[in-house]
Amino acid sequence: IGSGGVTRRNMDWIAVGAIAELVGVVAVVITLIYLADQVRNNTRMAQRASTAEAVAAIRTFSVSLVDNREVGELFQRGVNLGLENLTDEERVPFAIMMFNLLKTCEHLHYQHAVGAMDPDVWEGWDHIIRGYLTALGSQEWYQERRIASSSNFRNYLDNSAPDEGFKLLGQIG
Repeated sequence: IGSGGVTRRNMDWIAVGAIAELVGVVAVVITLIYLADQVRNNTRMAQRASTAEAVAAIRTFSVSLVDNREVGELFQRGVNLGLENLTDEERVPFAIMMFNLLKTCEHLHYQHAVGAMDPDVWEGWDHIIRGYLTALGSQEWYQERRIASSSNFRNYLDNSAPDEGFKLLGQIG
């Protein structure tokens, strides 16, 4: 019998208990690390899906301009020449197109701002967004509806200018 009435067998059980407790702590830490990694991966996948959805919306918008010649001409005229070149009847569909385009571009900008979009991918979208949303008709429409966008996106648009040499629809070669 050891000192204080503790037997060797009791000491063995104490050691086994301490080892088991240590193993349990390590297992909990590993589980927490794994769960944090899974949450991070799920967040990235959700952000990528959200970006893909915005890109799909831009593609759908673009296809609508090609598939319906009148819609494409209306958009081109409104963006390139300004609102005064649209009739009262044309301003409503133009406003709807611009709102959809603006909100989709805002979403793309948000994905970039939160780091969910690769910087190389954003570079191309930035070029297109700045080109179209800084055009005459877009700016006329936007200035009356600025508050419909987040302050972060408003700041981006308010400090944007198209890249040198950017050509709008109807200006392309």
